[in-house]
Amino acid sequence: MKIYTKKGDKGFTSLASGQKVKKDNCLVEDIGSLDEFNSSLGFLLAEKNISSADRQLLERAQNNCFFFGAVVAQANPKILQSMREGFTEKDTVNLEKRIDLLTAKLPPLKDFILPGGCELAARAHLARADCRKAERRLVGLNSEITDLAHEIRRYLNRLSDYLFTLARYSNSQAKLTDVIWRKGL
Repeated sequence: MKIYTKKGDKGFTSLASGQKVKKDNCLVEDIGSLDEFNSSLGFLLAEKNISSADRQLLERAQNNCFFFGAVVAQANPKILQSMREGFTEKDTVNLEKRIDLLTAKLPPLKDFILPGGCELAARAHLARADCRKAERRLVGLNSEITDLAHEIRRYLNRLSDYLFTLARYSNSQAKLTDVIWRKGL
């Protein structure tokens, strides 16, 4: 099977529903932002120093992002329901538990911090920024499954909080302090 089909050469693509749309369609942008974020998660997961608990959450996030792309593409509701079996409110709760656990091991946050520090932290900050972008893109998501759209937005919001916390924790583990924003520097 060839990877290229040449069907998109004229600036159009097909959604999972079969609908043809221009490649600059807002739904294609939404799917693209999820793909970018998923790629950032893959880049983060390439780091060897991730704990097994964090690796499990991040791998789960990658699979969830793939599902979210199917939701945006307005796939057949029956297909969505079968794909959704794994994504539940528990995913958000698990992120909250991990955030709380990591935060308890960190000094209180008193300043704005800049992305950076050790490589793992920098990768987590990059993934966080891409997560926020995907979240912003999906704010207007009007799905036939409104409750699911709300769950997705809530999950992405918490996931970006988790990635921020993971970055801070990674710097702490590497014996580095967070990079503090200094006004006027």
